[in-house]
Amino acid sequence: EVLRREFDGLPSNSQKAFLQMCDDLQRLDRVVEASKNYLRVEQEERPPFAEKPSIPSINALLSHVLEPYGERVRSQALAADRALGLEPYWVELCVRNLVENALTHGNPPVVVSLQEEGEELVLSVVDQGVARFATLDEMAQPFQKKGGGPGLGLWLSIVRKAVHSMNGELKFRPAPTTFSIQLRQTQ
Repeated sequence: EVLRREFDGLPSNSQKAFLQMCDDLQRLDRVVEASKNYLRVEQEERPPFAEKPSIPSINALLSHVLEPYGERVRSQALAADRALGLEPYWVELCVRNLVENALTHGNPPVVVSLQEEGEELVLSVVDQGVARFATLDEMAQPFQKKGGGPGLGLWLSIVRKAVHSMNGELKFRPAPTTFSIQLRQTQ
């Protein structure tokens, strides 16, 4: 609280460090909440990811999720919009985390696209970076970053678990870095 009151009197590098610390604390809080959900899923027979509320428009959901990112993220919607028989919260959580990872650890531009492949809906998040990991198993280890070090793996583990629980599959390609969510429960 003292730092907040005296913020304007701090040197600019201290102000930047303080703001970074606040940002890190908010991200840590999100990690803690996601971890609680992740651990709860491990203990439950039927995870909450598999609940069946419907998403009436996948294009509208994607637009809503990407709106806060503005020009930093491009999107390609489905030509023929469709409903998706999944819980919107978990689909949004997966997309947000993959986009955040691309913006934090990847190279622009970041593109999120929706495509239909038969009965599957494929949502891809692509950045122009090159991951140093060859497989999703390597990268999804808790506390891995795309370039090495702590940070990325826990979120990817949570996304992977959520996608699996929605009867989908998370795929990864290292160059350019691409994460694709294949969802089979479409309406």
